[in-house]
Amino acid sequence: MEHFVKLQHSLDALFGTGTSKYLPKDVDIRLSRRTGRIRTASHKGKLLCTLRIDGSLAISIPFAQMLLQHKAFRENCIEINEDAAPFVQEGRSVFCKHVIWSGKNVRVSSDTPIIFENQVIAVGRSVLSSEMISDFKRGVAIKVRDSLKKSQGGSSGMSGRGGNREMRRMMDKMGLDMNELQNVQEVIIKTDKKQIIISKPAVTEMKAKDSSIFTVTADSYEEVELEVQIFSDEDIQLVSQQAGVDEEKAKSALEEAKGDLARAILLLTSG
Repeated sequence: MEHFVKLQHSLDALFGTGTSKYLPKDVDIRLSRRTGRIRTASHKGKLLCTLRIDGSLAISIPFAQMLLQHKAFRENCIEINEDAAPFVQEGRSVFCKHVIWSGKNVRVSSDTPIIFENQVIAVGRSVLSSEMISDFKRGVAIKVRDSLKKSQGGSSGMSGRGGNREMRRMMDKMGLDMNELQNVQEVIIKTDKKQIIISKPAVTEMKAKDSSIFTVTADSYEEVELEVQIFSDEDIQLVSQQAGVDEEKAKSALEEAKGDLARAILLLTSG
């Protein structure tokens, strides 16, 4: 009973007060052998949720549908349009442009159910907050973790060759070709002042007629500050003229002198 109450408290804290009343009374709770904490909760052999190390809950599609009966729970969800629904149902990511409504409790990395026509068709981790999803017109909003097709063992309302043709027709209609790049090891973003190194990210490419948009999703990244050049092209030219050397040598001297013009000229003329 103690673990059941803890699970109720977690549901109310994460998804809204009163959400826990939709938790079945005869739920089967499994504990971690190592920590003794709640690991999973199931009902009649079907998984309801998994408790993550950080205290958050990864909920299943059927459980999300049960909790959707509570008004407060809906604020943790997003609704998508009919163009995106077939793809999300297949397990594809949700893009910002296809979100028609976002609950106020959707936050970065929160577990987010995805709704279409009042049915939960997928669940995933939010890449952006509710406000950011509303502001952005491009990029991934939700990285889908589980979808109806996966939950049903590969079957969905759009299966087989007919389903593939329907998906292709919808993509052609939107002028999009979306693919997840496989086995990406590293992505590096370099600015004039720093370098962002992202290891083992999920990278989605959305191709349009004239351009491609790459969306990078990762749990962590590393930032490295770059050494900023502290002298200008004019400084290089001045040192070059004063010391009577080419600009390449003038630049090397300025680097050694850490941007000190007088010292750079002295280094070049004192030898």
